[in-house]
Amino acid sequence: MAKRAWDRWHCRWRSRSAAASIGLAAAACGGGSASRAVDPVVLVDAKPLDASVVRQLATRDGVSEDVARAQAIETLQLAAGSRAAHAQQQYSDPRPQIAATRRQHLLRAARARLWLDEDFASPRTPAAIPDDDPILGRALSSSSYVHPRVHRICQVVVIPADAKNMTEAELITRDPAWRARAMSVLSPLAARIQRYIPASDPEACGLIGRSMSVLRPETVDEDLLLRFESQLAFDLTACAEVADDGRCVKPNFDPMWTERIGTLDPGTYSEVFAGSWGLHFASLVAIEPLRDLADPSTSVLIREQIHLKWLVREFANYMEALQRDSAVRVAALPAAAQEPEAR
Repeated sequence: MAKRAWDRWHCRWRSRSAAASIGLAAAACGGGSASRAVDPVVLVDAKPLDASVVRQLATRDGVSEDVARAQAIETLQLAAGSRAAHAQQQYSDPRPQIAATRRQHLLRAARARLWLDEDFASPRTPAAIPDDDPILGRALSSSSYVHPRVHRICQVVVIPADAKNMTEAELITRDPAWRARAMSVLSPLAARIQRYIPASDPEACGLIGRSMSVLRPETVDEDLLLRFESQLAFDLTACAEVADDGRCVKPNFDPMWTERIGTLDPGTYSEVFAGSWGLHFASLVAIEPLRDLADPSTSVLIREQIHLKWLVREFANYMEALQRDSAVRVAALPAAAQEPEAR
C-alpha cells in the first residue's frame, strides 16, 4: 500500500513544474520567508499548507482554489505516507545476526590477513630479494625484462598458404592478382575490427583474437592463409647481417613492414598495407623503452615485477618449514559445543 502511494505521489510530483513543486515542498516543510507570516490552510503530518501556495497552484493549473487545495493536500498525504513506510522499513527489521562459529571464522581470517600484511610481507620487500635468487636470475636473463627499445604489436596477416619459404612468398605476393584477392579478404575484416574493437582498449589484442572466428570472412581461398599474431615485441632496428664497417647489410625484419609499424602511435591501428611476404593489418599496443642491466632502474623495475611471485614462493617455503617443525591438527568442535549457523 505504501509502495503504491509513493509511486502515485512520485509520478504526480514529477509531472508538475519545478517552481511550483519547490513552493509546495517549502510550504509543507514550514519554509518561506521568515518575515512573512504563514497562513496555513491545513496541517498534514504536522506540516502546514500555506494559502499562498494554494493560490499559486490554482493560477498555474487554471482550477479553483478548492480543487488546488484538495490536490495539494493529497500530495502531502502521499508524501507523509511514503516517509512513514520508509521509516518503518528502515528501522523495523533487525539486522541479521552472525552465528558465533561464523564470527570466529571471520576473526581468524582477519587476523591471518593482518599477519600476512604486517608481519610476513612487510620485511620482504622487492629490495630484500637476494641477488642470487633463481627467480631474479631468470628474470635478469629474460628478454621479457631486459631488451632494446621494442614495439609491442598484434596483427592480422594474409600470406601465401603454399609458400615453402620467404623467398617463394615474396615472389607470390608481387602478383597484383594475388594482392587483390588478399585485399578482398583482409580489408572487410580490418573494417569490422575497427568498428567493434577500439584500438585504445587495453584488451584490444585479446578481443581481436577471440573474435576472429566471428569477424573473419565466411570463405577464404585455399591458397590464402589468414592468421592472427598476438602481442609480439619487435626491435625494428634489429640486424641479421652487419658489415665490417658496422652498417646493417641485411635487416632482421621486412623493411616495408618496419617502416609502416614505425609510423604508428600506441593505441592505434594501421591501414591494411603490403609487405614483402603478404598483407598486414596491425595494432601498436605499446613502445617499451630500452631496459639495460647497466641502468640501476632496470633492476629495481624487475624486482618490483617479480616481487609477488617471489613472495608466494617464500610463503610456501615458510609453511613447509612450519609443518616440518610442528604437528598441526584441525579438529572439529564437539557436537554439544557447536552452535547452529544463522539462517
